Amino acid sequence: MNPRILTLALVCLVAGAAGGWMAARNPAAPSSPAATTASHPAPAATDAATPRRSAPGPSSNADLAERLRTLMAQPPNRRWRALGELVVTLDTAQTAANLEIARRILPREQYFQFRWQLVERWAENDPMAVLAWGEKLTSR
Repeated sequence: MNPRILTLALVCLVAGAAGGWMAARNPAAPSSPAATTASHPAPAATDAATPRRSAPGPSSNADLAERLRTLMAQPPNRRWRALGELVVTLDTAQTAANLEIARRILPREQYFQFRWQLVERWAENDPMAVLAWGEKLTSR
């Protein structure tokens, strides 16, 4: 191949990579303040002071157990999403009881996935309760 063509291709490749890196590093600023507020609305002052409420979830322990068994009947590639959807519906005030039910029903790997997602959500709503729960654990 012609050395000029190779040199030109290499220069274009380096220039494109540098341009892409710069564009990703310094995104263009919005042209007007209205565009900024439309894409990123300002948080309300009361949002920080208002505790998050849990979505209504299973009405009883038996209902949670049944939902976990149904979840395990799904194909393995859909379980992670189904676990996440289930966690969103659970009341974070009942997290310790929900974890005990899940520990008895779910296989070890799925239990750890469920526990990770549920405790993460619980920590967002009540971090001090999670710390107290963690202190009571004997095996980690």
